[in-house]
Amino acid sequence: AEYMGENTKKMTDQELSGQEVGIILSSSILGFIGALFIVVTYIFIKELRQPGFLLIFQISLCNMMSALGFVLSARVSIKQDTICLIQGGLIQFFDNCSVVLGLVYAINAYLTTKGNKTIANNLTLTLILVYTLNLILALLVYFINSFQPAGRWCWVTSPVWQLIGFYAWVFLAMIINIVMYHLTISEMKKYLKGIDDPALYSTAQRKIFQRMGKHILVFIIIWIVPTLLRLFDYMLEDNNPSDELWLAAIMIVPLQGLLNAIVVISSTTTQKLWKARILGTSDNQISLISD
Repeated sequence: AEYMGENTKKMTDQELSGQEVGIILSSSILGFIGALFIVVTYIFIKELRQPGFLLIFQISLCNMMSALGFVLSARVSIKQDTICLIQGGLIQFFDNCSVVLGLVYAINAYLTTKGNKTIANNLTLTLILVYTLNLILALLVYFINSFQPAGRWCWVTSPVWQLIGFYAWVFLAMIINIVMYHLTISEMKKYLKGIDDPALYSTAQRKIFQRMGKHILVFIIIWIVPTLLRLFDYMLEDNNPSDELWLAAIMIVPLQGLLNAIVVISSTTTQKLWKARILGTSDNQISLISD
């Protein structure tokens, strides 16, 4: 499989297989539906509008727009046109926003276990900074390298600007997410040691592991394959990652919205709140700290 960079001209003439188009389209639609569920949940279930879930809501908005970009890329012939320009811009801006917001979520999760609400108390400013930074990056990448056929979708073709405009942030976020996940779990273990009742400790520990770590794990799962893909590309130089690795990447990346939705749906709190919403009842006994 040819890849982005010096081989772009060859890739421009290559048509996507029906399998690749089907995978991109299927993953994108599923990811969009999952992200839409989270957006709807945030809008209708006011009890969940906490700082952490607000960040997941913002990530889901980005996932929806990114999924739309991937849908636009699901065509047999990749060529330079208006659709190519729009699709490249959507993926560059919203995927990058999702990555940076995932980094912010992981840091906020750890700070919350320490009783530090620096991010929680400044979410509006944090969101403004995240979106502004990524808008500047997207415009910079566009004016310097543009968005054009770059393999199996339209994006920047310069390896240097791929790194500056996107993958450097993915590498950084991947490292910080792994570190924050470890620190968050370690901090909660210290806190839970103060609970005397073994049964209560076990239940609380399980819920904390699930609630604080699932979204961070989703980020790691989603971006580990593209990260390996890019690292292989840098290390192999003239060689290229396998078709299997490419297929894995285009299948997994658009699914972030779906995986986050599964995390939200699996929460008994969300289930109870949706049930109360649908039935038009109010349950003041529902705890927002349940799993």
